[in-house]
Amino acid sequence: EIADELERTAERARSRSGHAAAYRALRRAAELTSSDERRTRRLASAARAAWNAGRPDEAAALLRATEAETATDADTYAELRHVQRLATDAEKLREEAIHDPLTGLCNRRYLEENLTRELHRAQRGNSPLCVAMLDLDNFKPFNDTFGHDAGDALLRQLGQMLREKLRKSDIACRYGGDEFVLVLPDSSLVDALRRVEQIRVLVKELQSLCLDVELIKSDGHVN
Repeated sequence: EIADELERTAERARSRSGHAAAYRALRRAAELTSSDERRTRRLASAARAAWNAGRPDEAAALLRATEAETATDADTYAELRHVQRLATDAEKLREEAIHDPLTGLCNRRYLEENLTRELHRAQRGNSPLCVAMLDLDNFKPFNDTFGHDAGDALLRQLGQMLREKLRKSDIACRYGGDEFVLVLPDSSLVDALRRVEQIRVLVKELQSLCLDVELIKSDGHVN
């Protein structure tokens, strides 16, 4: 039902910063739509009951009312679907604006918008917050030797690895080129060092794997 679709879109809007107005509008639209659908169903049920009770004139009148209600709803639904599409498009554009298309990680813009907020949150809660900057060793020579497609493949795998290994509360951003920034809320320095070291080891293994694959390709053993 469209009311359920609007409700789901509203919940997605609520989880996005700057979408509070869209959330309120969509929730209200969902409530009104649900009410309209219930009213239409009641009219149709009453028409069936009147027909089964041998009151055809009453049933016909109720059916006409149902048709009129449905026609009104059709216009309303079309408008609400348009609003829903606009909200979905806005959400998609927002996602594209704050994510790096190659790695799928947040981009520098998102980091600049949210790092201050995370710092304030840590100060208010008197909780630790660590920020780490990572860069890939010898990435330029790798790119120069094996080509940009191989470099892009390495960056994509790195992005996937970070998304899998970090917590949902952590923020991983591609700062630019082969540089990445990790924001680790509620992590002590000792804990952050341990986690970053784990990532360093995984990145080294990933680089070695990609290097082996490219060397095999260059030798002609893999098409």
